[in-house]
Amino acid sequence: MIPKNLYIKQISEVTLAGELTEAFIYDLLIKYYFVCTVTKEEDDRLPLIKMDDDWDEINPYYRYEKAGIDFVPNR
Repeated sequence: MIPKNLYIKQISEVTLAGELTEAFIYDLLIKYYFVCTVTKEEDDRLPLIKMDDDWDEINPYYRYEKAGIDFVPNR
């Protein structure tokens, strides 16, 4: 739900600085790695590779809420 390029960039930067840890990756994935199944029509309403500038960097549902896409939990 969060474009992968946003958190992969963070992993790359930390790796290049020689500071990559398993805990860093774990925390990042817990924060950002969410998956959602959408229809083709819903996907067409989503921006592909970025979050808008007013994203709080916390809410993983942001793009979907802004596009008016409703959620149905899948347990």
